[in-house]
Amino acid sequence: MGVLSNLGMLQSGKESQPDEESYDLVISMLFRQDQIDTALKYIDLALKSGYMLSTRVFVDCIQSCVSKQRLESLVMIIEKCKAMDQNKALSPNWSLCQNLAEVAILNDNSKLTFLALGFMARWIQLGENGRPPVYHSVDEGLVISALATAARTYDSTLLEASWAILKRSLREKRPPKPETYLAKINALASLGNLQSAFSTLSELERIHASSAAAEEDLLSPFTSLYSLGVKPNAMSYSLLVDAHLINRDPKAALSVLNAMVEAGFEPSKDTLKKVKRRCIREIDYDSSDQVSSLAKQCKIVLGTENRRNILFNLTYNTEYVS
Repeated sequence: MGVLSNLGMLQSGKESQPDEESYDLVISMLFRQDQIDTALKYIDLALKSGYMLSTRVFVDCIQSCVSKQRLESLVMIIEKCKAMDQNKALSPNWSLCQNLAEVAILNDNSKLTFLALGFMARWIQLGENGRPPVYHSVDEGLVISALATAARTYDSTLLEASWAILKRSLREKRPPKPETYLAKINALASLGNLQSAFSTLSELERIHASSAAAEEDLLSPFTSLYSLGVKPNAMSYSLLVDAHLINRDPKAALSVLNAMVEAGFEPSKDTLKKVKRRCIREIDYDSSDQVSSLAKQCKIVLGTENRRNILFNLTYNTEYVS
């Protein structure tokens, strides 16, 4: 009753201020009772009062916000904690970090993905400094997903953090997988950093092209990467276009096509048709028209795909005639 009365006095505007323990107990109780809005309000008040949150409250907050899809609120709470000396060391356990990253990626929340990777980087550092050391490693599949999120949200900070934590996890025991390189290339191209994308292509070829297993990975669904150099060629441009099409981003694919033509290379008829088809499926008719104009500029006749478009736009009437 004393704890509740203290917080009640705070709500009523009276001068008596609850202490850290009072906030801790009531916030935990509110999360258990599924009163997330009120719990978040008191967390905000506690932080504004300069109090240190307990690990229990911090973990309860993460779990509740993830469960209720209050991800933006969670981002704000975490960022406020990181800005305070007394709360910046707060972190969920390794398992919850992974779960947090997965949820953030599924929701294309680049800020929360970055924060989750930051927590994981801290655990990696702490583990390596332990006696005896504990070696945590981020799953490479999770990094690939994070790179895809960086591409979709045009977040260069997330791109850099994803690559850095992967390299830290691998500890120079092996290079990143070819598909991870391709995910990075896609993100760089989405951000318009084509020079870095081509440099990454060159690195990918240098590291993996001599491996038969890597060759099989590289041939599907992308074009072969053999005979590439640091300078981009028609094949490397086509690879970037394919990466954007897989990511369902026709505008980014079109930007690469334009850069390809400006560099003096001519896209194939098949590449142009694939981009135009993706434009139509994403209902991006402006980009579709630009692809047609580009085809005319290159004196390539795309023809029509009436049969394919009829099938794509077909609607079915499920009502029976009475």
